[in-house]
Amino acid sequence: MKKFIDIMAKAYEAASRAWKKLIEKMEKYAPPGWDVEMELMFSGLMLIIFALAFGATFWVHMSEGVSLRLSSGNSRNECESMIWVMRNTLFFIIPALMVYGGYIKAHYRSFKKGSMAVYTMKRVPDASEIHRRCLALPLGFIMITLILAVLLAACGMHAYDAAVPSWAYVRESIPFSYWRMIICLY
Repeated sequence: MKKFIDIMAKAYEAASRAWKKLIEKMEKYAPPGWDVEMELMFSGLMLIIFALAFGATFWVHMSEGVSLRLSSGNSRNECESMIWVMRNTLFFIIPALMVYGGYIKAHYRSFKKGSMAVYTMKRVPDASEIHRRCLALPLGFIMITLILAVLLAACGMHAYDAAVPSWAYVRESIPFSYWRMIICLY
């Protein structure tokens, strides 16, 4: 048992050192004095909540859609379109984008506090540094969120295709498309 505890303590120490190095590297992409650790933890938590909410919502919609399609026995049964299902399960992107937009606003606002650090940043030789420090982390998490949404939607479509047997499967008259789902044309 002592050996297991020692191994876990070493693993914890290694993870703690790696986390501190990550924070140090990310500090150059945030405004000076910004709590990067809190932003990374909150953004990571949002990604986990988004994935779990997608999974739970999609599971409910998919199981209902598949059971309706199989119980009717009619291959022409047009139950809920997968575009509708995906649109309802991916709506969690909207609060995530709003939070990241708030982070961008807060990053720019942090340069107007205190000793008017925006003037200090304007004296820096690289004129784009203020924008890099304000946009890098939020835009990075926006990209990660969108990539996660596309991956989850693709996994959802494959799960739906696998769950419906070929005799009960009728592809919607309008094929599934991410752009069609985003603008809700079906």
